[in-house]
Amino acid sequence: MNTIGYNQVFSQPLFIEHPKFLKSYPYYDCQKSIGIYLSQGCPYSCKYCMEFKKKWKVLDVKKSINLFYQIKKELSPNYIYICDACFGFDKKWRKEFLIGLTKYDINTYIWLETRVDLFDEEDFDLISQLNIKLDFGVDSFSQTMLKIMGKTIDPQKYLNKFLRLSKKCNDLKILHDAYLIFNHPGETRKTLNEHHTFFNDKINSNLCNNYLRIRFQNYAHFPGTVTYNNIRYYSQKYGTKILYPFWWKSKKDHSFTSNNLIPSEGMKPSIETIKKITRKINKFNSKTIDNSLWEKFVKFNL
Repeated sequence: MNTIGYNQVFSQPLFIEHPKFLKSYPYYDCQKSIGIYLSQGCPYSCKYCMEFKKKWKVLDVKKSINLFYQIKKELSPNYIYICDACFGFDKKWRKEFLIGLTKYDINTYIWLETRVDLFDEEDFDLISQLNIKLDFGVDSFSQTMLKIMGKTIDPQKYLNKFLRLSKKCNDLKILHDAYLIFNHPGETRKTLNEHHTFFNDKINSNLCNNYLRIRFQNYAHFPGTVTYNNIRYYSQKYGTKILYPFWWKSKKDHSFTSNNLIPSEGMKPSIETIKKITRKINKFNSKTIDNSLWEKFVKFNL
């Protein structure tokens, strides 16, 4: 994703002060999509995440809004994608930013990802006034896995809030995705059954035929994460086996080797386990309202 704004490496914001810079921005492509960083860092401790900065820093609201306005005026993109590791962590900043966006005629889609436990119903009343597609990093429908992954200390409350917020999005006709990760070390048949039970009883029964889609992927064994650095613990506790521990040195496809493992004793390789999940979720997604718009989103073809 082509990005401007906060730089992931340097501690100071790289704010675009002059609109002529935007016109000559070398990474803007024919997809007419552009990514920006408004903040850096994430204070949460998800064990699979590569984000190493824990202190959250953000551009002030005025500069953030001005950046949006200049990008729209000078480049007229179809998408502006907010790439922040933890968008809207500060409630006061988040409210002021969303209110500020509603005051400008920014007739483009904004795409952002955030945590379930950051947003509230008031945020969605503001979002409904904008062309925003929202992604929730839910990461699992299994309460056991949410604890293993370090996503939350209260999985039941966390998942109940997702159900409430997704219903709010549906009521307001807000396109939103829920992202899941399967086969993180510690995944078992029990945790997969927890996923299927929650999906059948709560998601499929209450949120189907609406504005929610489920997106998912296999756990990727990236260096630098807590999971990676403590893989011996997962091997001893769950029987995890990383099939390609140095996958980046393999001549095989890295998207395959980085994702392929046996998450716990007695489980099949993760690539095989995902097939059953795929069929069920694809069926759910096929019933999404305005599915054609969703496909255009994915293909960057608005």
